[in-house]
Amino acid sequence: QISADLSQENMLPDVIFLDLYFPGEYGLEILEKIRSFEPMKAIPVIMMTISHEQKEIIKAYKRGCTFFFCKSESTRKETTTPLKFILRTTVSG
Repeated sequence: QISADLSQENMLPDVIFLDLYFPGEYGLEILEKIRSFEPMKAIPVIMMTISHEQKEIIKAYKRGCTFFFCKSESTRKETTTPLKFILRTTVSG
């Protein structure tokens, strides 16, 4: 559950890293909760997983994921370049 305490603008994160698989909850369900919470709709969400299934990646983007990468295939450059771009374009100051 997304806490009401996060609704204060100064408490919101600049970016969210979200794994596709969590014990007890599916990352795409968490992503849907994030995107349904108005104060968090514009926050970039970077999803990661060890899954290489194209259908999971497509589902993530359809549900509002900003960037998705497979941990076992991603090199440092492949993960840091998009992160730098996202932070540069969304984080003020």
